[in-house]
Amino acid sequence: MRILMLTMDKRYAVSFYRAAGIVRDLEKKLHATIDVYSWADFLFDWTSLMRYDIVMLQRGFQGIHVVLCKKIKRLGIPLWLDFDDDLFNVPPENKAWATYNDPEVQKDIFTISSLADVISVTTEDLKVAFSKYNDNIVVIPNAFNDFMFDIDRVLPERNKTVLWRGSDTHVYDLMYYNAPLDSYIKEHQDHQFIFMGFNPWFSTNSPNLKFIKTLDIQDYFDMGIKIAPSVVHVPLHDNIFNRSKSNIAFIEGSYWGATCIIPEWWGKLPGTLTYNDVDSYHEAMEVAITNNPNQNKQSWDYIKKNLLASKVNNQRCKLIKSLI
Repeated sequence: MRILMLTMDKRYAVSFYRAAGIVRDLEKKLHATIDVYSWADFLFDWTSLMRYDIVMLQRGFQGIHVVLCKKIKRLGIPLWLDFDDDLFNVPPENKAWATYNDPEVQKDIFTISSLADVISVTTEDLKVAFSKYNDNIVVIPNAFNDFMFDIDRVLPERNKTVLWRGSDTHVYDLMYYNAPLDSYIKEHQDHQFIFMGFNPWFSTNSPNLKFIKTLDIQDYFDMGIKIAPSVVHVPLHDNIFNRSKSNIAFIEGSYWGATCIIPEWWGKLPGTLTYNDVDSYHEAMEVAITNNPNQNKQSWDYIKKNLLASKVNNQRCKLIKSLI
């Protein structure tokens, strides 16, 4: 069996969790060959496509992807789509809004979705969003890559460090929760507040606030271990787009040994503190910083039982076998 996976950029985090990062184990399970290409590196012609038994397209949204999907279908090759975001409801504060809110782009995403033999998504909310356009939607959650990183990692002693990780797509999320966060940065000078991947230029200018630039995926995971945070917080504004997001911040924060502050809609994940508005976020941060109720073992045990990529890949195997 030979499978093609096409992604925006195979080095991106979405590819790490759902394409290039998971294929080594998937190839072994299926006794298959899986090629992963960035869109720009693959020729969308029949001679290139004919080598494959299945084609997976990740986050397709452009007119050229419509042409590609139609070509795949004409060749009789099963088409598998994968989405990790609700591209029909990107909020206006997101830098990608201008792209995805374009009526032609929305139409193209609809067309691509309706052509697919199967669509895999990260969450139940995302399944609901795409179920309007296709009746074969499979939830395959994001998971910890246990064949690239050690699940029996040795954790250093915890530092008084509160860590946020993300990109500039979360500017509004951080601004929405900025008031309580600012107060904690000012009040707890004995704690370091680190922002990895985006510099919150609107936050208080304080010596205990630190920024770490975007890193390569291996360096990123290693940096989290080195930082040894006591808390990883995930402030998300409650909207349709964020409701569809997966819990990779919980997965990463738990790997790093932290107590995670997460939105309530992610469910009762063991060892976490939850919030559903600004006030409860403030309360969760207070508990995390003042009482330091580190229950990371509960979180990590849950991930080892339910969210290891080697286990979740069994769901991909089932999906793939259903297409052949």
